[in-house]
Parts: sequence; C-alpha cells; structure tokens
Amino acid sequence: MARVARLYGSRPEIFTAVGWNALAELSSPSTPESVRLEIEARIMAGARARGTGVIGARNKARSASRKGRLLARNRTKRIVLAKIMEKACDGAPHCAPNERISDFD
Repeated sequence: MARVARLYGSRPEIFTAVGWNALAELSSPSTPESVRLEIEARIMAGARARGTGVIGARNKARSASRKGRLLARNRTKRIVLAKIMEKACDGAPHCAPNERISDFD
C-alpha cells in the first residue's frame, strides 16, 4: 500500500482512472519500469487498465526478456563450439575447411 501511495498518491490522473488492483500491480516491484510507463501513458490517453492487463503485460515483457537471454546463450555456445572445432581440426584431413559458425544454426 505504501508503494502505491508513493508512486501514485500525487497523480490523480492515474489513481482516479483505474481500480485498486491495477494500481497494486503497476506499483509492484516485479513490474518492469518500461511496462509501468507504457501502461501509465495509455491510462493518460484515456484507456482503461485492469490488474489482469498489467499482469499480462508484465508476463509478456518477462518472456521476451527470457527469450533474448536464451538466444544470446545459444549464440555463445555455438561460437565456443566453432572455436573448439577449429582447434581440433587444425590440419586434420577429416574436417571441412570452410565450416563456419553459421553452419551450426
């Protein structure tokens, strides 16, 4: 409750336009600032916001962030694998000389 008061106590354009659940979810520490700012902008433009909508936007942002981290981790693994193969294939007749990192996608 204190966090809601700190964030929205002096912003009647927000706290009068949405319900308590939406305010609680918007002010939650687990809601990324980018999501909070986007929803606040929509509220200021006249859109309605519900707590479930805030939760959905927060989950969507999390899954996008998680997907980006997984893609970066997989890219790093492919690079390491390619470097290992380059060292192992150095001068070996059984290795294809033109294999590149993109061949492992």
